Amino acid sequence: MVDYYGHLQSGMEPIVREILDSHFSGYDGEWTPVTVAAALHFYIYRKLPYERRHEGGTRPFRPPTETWRTGGNCEEKTVTLASLYDSLRGVETRMLSVFNEAGDGHLLVEAGVDAKPVRVDDALDEFYRRLAERHDAFSDSHRSYYVTDDTELVWYVSDPEMSGYLGDAGSLSRQGFVSGRRLDWEWVDLREYIYPRVGRIDGPAAET
Repeated sequence: MVDYYGHLQSGMEPIVREILDSHFSGYDGEWTPVTVAAALHFYIYRKLPYERRHEGGTRPFRPPTETWRTGGNCEEKTVTLASLYDSLRGVETRMLSVFNEAGDGHLLVEAGVDAKPVRVDDALDEFYRRLAERHDAFSDSHRSYYVTDDTELVWYVSDPEMSGYLGDAGSLSRQGFVSGRRLDWEWVDLREYIYPRVGRIDGPAAET
């Protein structure tokens, strides 16, 4: 089993700055922890190429500093995004392993912020609206789903493979990793938080 926690890297602040300067130089909105987290997810999800890492270890697990230059598989992109989030003030980070009923596993990130969900959703609405105005491909109407637990933070799903935006759980539902109605979703099989926590998906934030 891969030690994903052990692959996290510190000192990613210069890369965060390079991503924002190079890929979001025309963004004229306010940069807050939430909007920076959304921008980093957008970059990893849309800009980094996917390259499968075959079973049996035909190549070593790429560190985040390499993945952000060359791309990688879903686990490498997830660890890279988590490392970028770990360098941000005002954003907590945790990775979690989820499984569907078929036993397929998936690794993803959650970004935790200390703010009311409606306020976060308003900030995300504004961020993605401005991206659309810049003609960055963003056509999905976003409905941000979040996780609540005993940490007093609001945790937003941030999946660099399946989530088109911060808080997107719809694609995870279609792949069978979450179940239930829109306002009361739950993980089908949450085996392990890399940062151990217990939580469930609530949302969308605009309707709570």
